[in-house]
Amino acid sequence: MKHLLSLWAIGAVLSHSIAIAAPLGLPTNVCTGSFCGLAQREIWNRFENATGLDVGLIPSVYSGSCYHNSPIVDPHIRHFGGMLIDKLDGQVFFDGKFSFYEETQPYARLNVETARVQFGERRDVTLREEFAYAEASDSLKPFRYWFRQDASGDGLLLVGYFGYQHTILCTLDRHRN
Repeated sequence: MKHLLSLWAIGAVLSHSIAIAAPLGLPTNVCTGSFCGLAQREIWNRFENATGLDVGLIPSVYSGSCYHNSPIVDPHIRHFGGMLIDKLDGQVFFDGKFSFYEETQPYARLNVETARVQFGERRDVTLREEFAYAEASDSLKPFRYWFRQDASGDGLLLVGYFGYQHTILCTLDRHRN
């Protein structure tokens, strides 16, 4: 069975509480408990050692592996994420999607032009020296994302909190096309 959800729609199916890090700082204690297997620990360690978003790489499309810690998803099954980081009138924004239970990477062939069509929403990104941050919350469901550039290349690392009791860790490669 294949599922495709926008980054924001995922929170609509969740209904529990989570401790959320302060939005102006980096998240802490993301890799804990049964969620933190070898793959998740590696992503978290890379995230902790990463740098701020390289604005010289904008616009860019990123895609890769994601792990979700949620009551409805096995935290050790790899899923996929795809994301566009773009700029318009000096404002940086992003949008993207997660794909669940796919056998192959569904976002691998996207370029900036196709991603602009496929990922049509513009979510504002706040740039800080050591990270980028985006929030799209309503009064009931927080949606928070932190992005950092991988210190060993131009890939992107993403940590997110969606709705309630849903954490995500992603390692995303920058597309060269």
